[in-house]
Amino acid sequence: MSSSVPSPGEQAGLSRDDLLGDLRALGIRPGDALEVHSALSALGWVDGGADTVVAALMEAVGPDGALVMSAFPLSKPLPLTEQDRARGVTAKVRRYADDWRGPTGMGAIVEAFLRRPGVVLGAGLHRVAAWGREAERHRDGYRYLLDTGGRALLLGVGIYRCTSMHYAEHVGIPFEVAACYDVPASVSALYPDDVLVFGGETPEPGWSKVFDEAERRGLVTHGRVGVAEALLFVAADVVSLYEQALRDDPYGLFGVARPTP
Repeated sequence: MSSSVPSPGEQAGLSRDDLLGDLRALGIRPGDALEVHSALSALGWVDGGADTVVAALMEAVGPDGALVMSAFPLSKPLPLTEQDRARGVTAKVRRYADDWRGPTGMGAIVEAFLRRPGVVLGAGLHRVAAWGREAERHRDGYRYLLDTGGRALLLGVGIYRCTSMHYAEHVGIPFEVAACYDVPASVSALYPDDVLVFGGETPEPGWSKVFDEAERRGLVTHGRVGVAEALLFVAADVVSLYEQALRDDPYGLFGVARPTP
């Protein structure tokens, strides 16, 4: 089902009130601070598209709440060539200027959010956009949201889209684990400065393991927004589980063999 154009004979799409009702049923209330990650296409056909979704989210938290979204200045994935694959490159994107506000690979909902009056934008590759109470503090990253009990809302996407998870990694990632994602500097040097390239993945999905533990502990609320699965949780609760797992056994978490002494 399209997110913007109904098929012949299809009924009217989701309205702002429909989405707001679903967000309320999930447990979102005025005053909440939300880290939002989303996929418009997962919601079903929305009357008015991404702008309607943003309006519903803003109404759900109200001016005393806050919305925070990752707004990295990166393109959608670029096509891979056989030469890329031979070099071990599994993904590549183009990096835009830090003040870029045009289309990116972050999705239509983020792009619509950036167009809204009152939305402020942080700086750097991992910049975030924020709106609402304390927006100026939220735009500096997710640290303030984590420290103040803010929640993460995943709409039609999984835990691997939750940027605040990376904040646990201040404890350190072993070289052998990080190397699973990286490409050698000699390979990166073959690409223009504005193209970022990425390597593979770890043998086991560490973040999924962490999220499964959060589920077992009852930390995650499930619901539906439109036809999308919606997941809601206190961001710091899940980030703390990840941090502890990294302290306890980072190799086992990602299924990477420990280095021999």
